[in-house]
Amino acid sequence: MLTAFPDLRVDVDSLLAEGDRVAATVTLTATNTGYYRRGFATGKRGTWRGFVLARVTGGRISELDIQTDRLAILQQLGIVGGDDELAAARQAG
Repeated sequence: MLTAFPDLRVDVDSLLAEGDRVAATVTLTATNTGYYRRGFATGKRGTWRGFVLARVTGGRISELDIQTDRLAILQQLGIVGGDDELAAARQAG
């Protein structure tokens, strides 16, 4: 991820903790300067959202689950077509 987006910035939008669990919604912002998924560096900057769920044991993260909106960033980078392009391709196909 850092190879494709070396200037990656993660902002915590909301944070909730209860017991040994921590949940957060985040916004990721970065410039694509390396290969990512199905595409080479585009030089484009993008913003997408994510969700983090962690379990903390003894003051350390013992489990971590991160989900991000990969489709949003792939569309912003031009690696995957936008909704209108995908709909047009479906109708033509």
